[in-house]
Amino acid sequence: SEQFETDQKARLEGIVNSFFSPFKDTVEDIAQIPSSMSDDAEIDSYFFIDHGTGIVIGETSIIGKHVKIYQGVTLGALSLREGQKLSGTKRHPTVKDNVTIYSGASVLGGETIIGENTTLGSNVFITTSVEPNMTVTILGEKKHKE
Repeated sequence: SEQFETDQKARLEGIVNSFFSPFKDTVEDIAQIPSSMSDDAEIDSYFFIDHGTGIVIGETSIIGKHVKIYQGVTLGALSLREGQKLSGTKRHPTVKDNVTIYSGASVLGGETIIGENTTLGSNVFITTSVEPNMTVTILGEKKHKE
């Protein structure tokens, strides 16, 4: 709807102006990126989206400071048969400060917390919490950063 597009543009202007102030002219272009970011998600300062196509950020997601995400990332809810009963509860993940999530990663569930200073590699599928200072890869490797 037109109101949704206006709200989405205003939200993106806030993100762009807080991080990309030299690139204010790009807000119109960014608003055209096919992605879904809920207005109810809590997004802290210095949030960075690189190649924003296909990004999904669910309404109860919490995103900390200095978080970077790449194309195709989903911060979503776990699919349940009776998911409507979860309305009003935290259904989407929490991403702490200084986290990088590479392309195609899916992070699902309201109890899932990605600890600070963590890197999630491309195409990982995360449904449980990840400790701080970790690197997680599609090969199932979890290792502490050195």
